[in-house]
Amino acid sequence: MASSPQICCRLTAGALLVHLFLFAAPVVALEIRKSSLTAIDGTSHEAAQSAGNPLLAMYRKYTMQYQKDAKEAYESAKHYSEETQKLADAANAKDLGVKVRQKLKDQGVSDWAYAAWTVQGMLNDPAPVKAGAAAAKAAAPYNAAYAAYDKAKVQYDSAAQGYALRAKQDAGLAHQLMSYSNQFKLQGNTEQANTYKGQSQGLMSQADKFKGLANTYSETAAKIYGVLPSIQSWAGKAGAMAAYEENPLGALPAKEIFPFTVVPPAP
Repeated sequence: MASSPQICCRLTAGALLVHLFLFAAPVVALEIRKSSLTAIDGTSHEAAQSAGNPLLAMYRKYTMQYQKDAKEAYESAKHYSEETQKLADAANAKDLGVKVRQKLKDQGVSDWAYAAWTVQGMLNDPAPVKAGAAAAKAAAPYNAAYAAYDKAKVQYDSAAQGYALRAKQDAGLAHQLMSYSNQFKLQGNTEQANTYKGQSQGLMSQADKFKGLANTYSETAAKIYGVLPSIQSWAGKAGAMAAYEENPLGALPAKEIFPFTVVPPAP
């Protein structure tokens, strides 16, 4: 049997525990009541704080909307996933393949694909590019000759114009000197008259020569001008022959194919 002091200690400790429990019970009840009220009202401490802060309220509103949208998206994805799975389970690969091939045939996909393949082959065909390069190379000597002849024609024209102008000037001066000669002859100064007459005749002879040169150069320029179209024609023929050797089927260059678009066959 326990002694009296031990019994007194135990009774004292028990009394203290009872008092502590009775003191703490209202506090716990208050916390439980506060949590219950928070759960029932649907607002938290953070929500209460955000109610007093417009920025936090806006963020909370957006967050709640995002949460709602995410839930709806998840439900939609789940629904379509289930429907897809049902369709996949119900589909027969063999029958589906037959239907797909028939549908492609009805829509003319094979003709469309062949047309696209043909157009792509035309775009990748190097024959037109080679033909253009060959034509330019074959026509180059003729083009050079054309340029040289054209330059010579211009030079002859310029020389003819210069000689014609000089002949006109000399002829005018010769006529003026002849008038001086006639004046001195009327005055009885035969010696001076003969001097001017000789000079006039010399200038007239020189004018005739310049006029002849001008006519000759002008005729030469005209002959050269007449040859230019032939040289140009030869250049075209040489280029066409070289292009034909590289592109005998006449494949179109890419610049003439780009404007066209391959479209599905008409229904």
